Amino acid sequence: MYYGCQVIFKTTDGGQSWTVISPDLSTRNPKYLVPSGGIPDKGKMRRQDNLGQFYGEVVYAIAPSPVQEGLIWAGTNDGQVWLTQDGGGHWTNVTKNIPDLPM
Repeated sequence: MYYGCQVIFKTTDGGQSWTVISPDLSTRNPKYLVPSGGIPDKGKMRRQDNLGQFYGEVVYAIAPSPVQEGLIWAGTNDGQVWLTQDGGGHWTNVTKNIPDLPM
């Protein structure tokens, strides 16, 4: 099983332990790396909870190949597409190789 944030985690024991198998796959664009604002305290009810407005850069899609062991595709919500062919040992950004990719 895999889990994504800026990196990809992998578990082989039902989630008892996790291993990072990628570097940070996001663009690290400061435009999107903003604090959420947190949950307002009771004394300041005028301030609204903006946790739903947070847009951090994360791995949004992870697709391991059912045919080729070790081949994993990953897509981030900041428009990057990544590929590993060795189970996460080496990652290649293939975004520029995909013509007309919507951003």
